[in-house]
Amino acid sequence: MAVAKYLQKFNIKINELWFIKEEDQGINDCDIFMYAGMANPPEGYGKNILVRHGKTLINDLRMSEDELLKEVNGNTRAKIKKAEKEELSIEFYDSGFIKQNPYILDDFIEYYNAFVDSTKGSAGLEKKNMVIYKAYLDAEILAITCAKYKGERIIYHAYLMNGNYVRLNASASVFRNFDEEQQKINNLANCLLHWRDMMAFKKLGYERFDWGGYSDLESLRGINQFKRGFGGGLADIYAYSIPHTILGSAVVFLLRIREQIQERREHEA
Repeated sequence: MAVAKYLQKFNIKINELWFIKEEDQGINDCDIFMYAGMANPPEGYGKNILVRHGKTLINDLRMSEDELLKEVNGNTRAKIKKAEKEELSIEFYDSGFIKQNPYILDDFIEYYNAFVDSTKGSAGLEKKNMVIYKAYLDAEILAITCAKYKGERIIYHAYLMNGNYVRLNASASVFRNFDEEQQKINNLANCLLHWRDMMAFKKLGYERFDWGGYSDLESLRGINQFKRGFGGGLADIYAYSIPHTILGSAVVFLLRIREQIQERREHEA
């Protein structure tokens, strides 16, 4: 069972499990146990749990490559074909390869966080925490892919996977010298990288490709349209945090109160 284990502020011990529901027995050596990427809401845990419900897009990788390509809209298919004619190369790193070449994770974190800085808060992105990503790597649920243009990296994707499921966790693009030509190449490369990612995970036997969320926010409209271009269907997704100690119970309770206040403010705005 692939459980990511790490410490947060005040030495709060977190255990994190993706996609596959397991019995708590034997995995509760923590303050808070987090189930993420779940298809169903939690049951039988009482009231003091933190539940987040959202939507995501799912592609069924059990379909043939031709069937999956037919699901892609015409504009996105054209970009994939055009990208294949450019000087682009695609690289795929699984957890085993990253462990042997730790600079890959270091480079991804540095690249992604610089990308976040370049948005100046406009995209609402948060920097990635190396401690958490090392926990994902130790649990062997992390994969990183990269698109390079003329040998220089311009796109990074990070994925979390477990069982037959894989979910897009992060995407970062070139942030320096972002002129019109670079923007064009970047867009083509991103389409190609996503398509090649899907095909790579399909060949590895994964059945469900999760696009990492789908939001109705107007600010994310362009991103959602991009994801929609690859087909796939909307699905519910849940994440829930369950306390296992007195400290964990206090933290979850405070987080629930904070989210309730935020929701009330958003409703009143």
